[in-house]
Amino acid sequence: TLNVSANSTVEEQQPSGTNSSSTAPGLQEQPDHNATADDVDDTQAVGQQPKPAKSSSNWSTYTVRAPDRSAGFLSRSNGARIQQLSLTEDQLTQYGAGFKDLTVEVTPETETRLHVKIQPTGQKRWEVPESIVPRPGSAKNLNQARTLYNVKQPTGKPDQSFALTVARKANGARIFDTQGHPFLFKDQYIELTTTLPRSASLYGIGETSLNTGLLLPRNGTTLTMWNRDSASAYQDNNLYGSHPFYLQVNKDGYSHGVLMLNSNGMDITINDTQLTYRIIGGLVDMYFFMGPTPEAVIRQYHQVIGAPLMPPYWTLGLHQSKWGYPNISVLEEVVANYSAAGLPLESLWVDIEYMQSRFRSMTFDEVRFPATEMRKFVQKLHAAGMSWVPIFNPAVSADPGYKSYVDGTKANVWMKDYKGETYVGQVWPGMSVYPDYLAAPNITRWLTKEVKRFYDQVPFDGMWLDMCEPSNFCTGMNCKPDPKNETQMHWLTLETPVDYMQMARRDLRIIPNRTTCQMVCEQPAATNSLAHPPYSINNGGMWGVAPLSTKIVHPTASKCFWGPMYVHTGAFVLSGPVTQQWQQHASRAYINGDVKSWSSTAASMETLTLLRPS
Repeated sequence: TLNVSANSTVEEQQPSGTNSSSTAPGLQEQPDHNATADDVDDTQAVGQQPKPAKSSSNWSTYTVRAPDRSAGFLSRSNGARIQQLSLTEDQLTQYGAGFKDLTVEVTPETETRLHVKIQPTGQKRWEVPESIVPRPGSAKNLNQARTLYNVKQPTGKPDQSFALTVARKANGARIFDTQGHPFLFKDQYIELTTTLPRSASLYGIGETSLNTGLLLPRNGTTLTMWNRDSASAYQDNNLYGSHPFYLQVNKDGYSHGVLMLNSNGMDITINDTQLTYRIIGGLVDMYFFMGPTPEAVIRQYHQVIGAPLMPPYWTLGLHQSKWGYPNISVLEEVVANYSAAGLPLESLWVDIEYMQSRFRSMTFDEVRFPATEMRKFVQKLHAAGMSWVPIFNPAVSADPGYKSYVDGTKANVWMKDYKGETYVGQVWPGMSVYPDYLAAPNITRWLTKEVKRFYDQVPFDGMWLDMCEPSNFCTGMNCKPDPKNETQMHWLTLETPVDYMQMARRDLRIIPNRTTCQMVCEQPAATNSLAHPPYSINNGGMWGVAPLSTKIVHPTASKCFWGPMYVHTGAFVLSGPVTQQWQQHASRAYINGDVKSWSSTAASMETLTLLRPS
C-alpha cells in the first residue's frame, strides 16, 4: 500500500488480502529491489523510496476516486485501463484553477510501447489531430505477459495521491515515476515530474543549441518547445522545431524513450534527479518506448510518428545554398566555379532574391532572374545531372495586383482573426496573409494550382519552405498599414532593389527596416489569456514574456498552421513522414559565401567527400 502524507516517505507494504497498488491488466509484477532515493540508479525498482515530500504542495494534487473502495479501474476491450481522479488540493492558483476531475487511460499497445493519456473528464481539449497524423493504436492479440513493462497506479484508498510508475520487467528499473512529485492540471498549466537516475545519459528534446552537444545538460537548464524564427543559434534558446521526445541510456545499457505528444508551448527542466514538464495547454499524451537498445527505441518511436521521408538519391550529394545572389549570372558563375575546382556539385538552392518585387513567392524578377533565362539555366543543370531547389515563403503578399493573393482571396483560403476577418501580418513581402492549411476547404486546390503554375515556368526538383514557424515581423491580433505614416509606408512598400547588393548595405538599412514591424497592430487586453497566459514559457531566453505574441502568428487567429512542403525550417515531431527539416547555420561570409570566395573550400570539400585532387 502506498501511504502518503505531508512530511512522510512513500512506503510499499503488502497487507494480507488487498494490494492497493495495481499493475496493468495482464502485466506480471516483478519483485522490488532495495535502494534509497538519494541513490536513485538504473537498478532502482518500483516501490522504492523517492526523496521525502517536504509538504503537501510537493505531492500530487489529485487522488484516485473510487467511492466503492474497489480498485477504481474500468477496462476496455483493447486492454486499456481507465481511472478517475479528483482534485483534493489546488496548488499554484496564480496559474488558474485546477480541473476538478481527470480521466487516466493506460493502454498497452505493443510489447515495447505503452500509451498513457490524462485529460479533464468530459471536456474536449486541443490535441494533435489524428485526422492529420493517425496513431498506430493497439496491436491485435497482444500477449501482455510478453510486454517489457509493468505499470503501477494507486487504487482507491482514501486520500491516496495519484502517481504513475512505469518499470522495466527485466530488472525492475523505473522508466517513469511521478511518486513524490507535483502533478497539476489546469486550463493553461500542466506540471508533471518524473524521477531520473543520476548516472543516465539523456538525448533529444530539440530544437536547441547546447554546449553539451547531443547530450542533454543535467544542471537545471530549461529547454523550451516553441517554434521560433531565430537569426542565430543562441545557446540554450529554442529554435525552429519542437520535438518533446527524449532517449534515456542507462549505465547498464538498457535504453528507453518518452514522447510527450503535445504541440502546445512547454518548458522541460532537467537536473540530476528529475525531469519536469510545464505545459501551457492541451493534455498529457505520452508514449513510452522500451527499447531495450537505443536503435530499438528510435524504431519504436518512428512507429508512432511515422518513418522519416526517404530522401531522393540526388539529395545525398553536395549542395550549394546561400542568401544574396544578385542575379542569374552569379548563379551561372557559382556552378562554373564548382566545375573549375573539381567539386561534384549536386544541387543549387536559391533564396528569396529570385522573386518578383517585394518577394512575391513563386514569381521571378524579370530584370535579375527572368523566367525565360532561368528556364534555360535549369535545363543546363538538369542536362549535367544537377538539380535546382527554390525557396518558398508561406506568407502571401496581400497585394491586389498579385494573382496568388487574388485567387486565394476568391477561394477563401486565408487564416482568420478573432473577428472572422482575414488575419494580416508582416513578413518579407510586407503586408502578408497566411494560408489555412488545416481547415480551408479549397486549400489543396489553390496550392496545387499555384505550385503547378510556377513549375510550368521553370521546373524545380525540390521545395524549400522558409518562415514556417510561422513567422511574423509584427506582434498583434491583427495589423493594418497607416497611410499617414510616410516612413512606415516607405519601408512596407519598398520595391526590391534592382541592384540586389543594396539589400546588404548597412547604410541603407533595408533589411533591418523590412524586418521591423511597419504597421499598426491591435494589441490584446492584459486579460486575454491566449496572448498573456498565466505561465509564460522561456521563449528565446525571455522569462515572463508572453510567449504567444512575439513575432509569430497571433494565437487569436482561428486556426493553426501546417506547412505541407518538402524541406522546411519549422517542424514538429510528426512532420517527418511528409517533409525534411532544413538546418540553418549563420556564416560570417554572408554575401561573399560562394565557393569562389573561400580559399580553403576546395581542399576541405575534397576531404569531406573523400575525394583526392587530380
